[in-house]
Amino acid sequence: MVAQFGEIDVQWVFRLHPSAIAIVSRIIETAVNNEPVPHGKPPVPVKKQVLMLLYYLWYQLAHTFGVSDSTAHQCTSKLIDVLYDHYRHVFIRWPTGDRLMQTTEDFRNKREVDGVIGAIDVSHIPISTPSTNGAGYVNREGFHTLCHPASSLHE
Repeated sequence: MVAQFGEIDVQWVFRLHPSAIAIVSRIIETAVNNEPVPHGKPPVPVKKQVLMLLYYLWYQLAHTFGVSDSTAHQCTSKLIDVLYDHYRHVFIRWPTGDRLMQTTEDFRNKREVDGVIGAIDVSHIPISTPSTNGAGYVNREGFHTLCHPASSLHE
């Protein structure tokens, strides 16, 4: 169990010195609202969240794809940078003009929230039950939808 790891174990498994993990945890802690998880359980400590992310991104990927941990780290880091540097404007576009005003009004009317210009998540657009493959359109809440990125604020 990770909670019982010593510094050497943490560094070997996560490919970062414990002091680097502490720095990343402090940076993230300022940006994350660490609220209790559902059912009144205490919040997951930020350091533990950072370690889970590192494990998910590097260690598990390495074993799944048959590469070394450092190769998995290098590949994921490189691709995340490429996606951010070259494609963030393709996937996230803020509304402008009339679309901006309409989006703000829609959020105010539907969710009673002022000043919202967009959302990043997935929107489930309700549809009638399709005549073929109806079960393939049932969302996790049990009704038929088309799943579309909420960043569909694209014009």
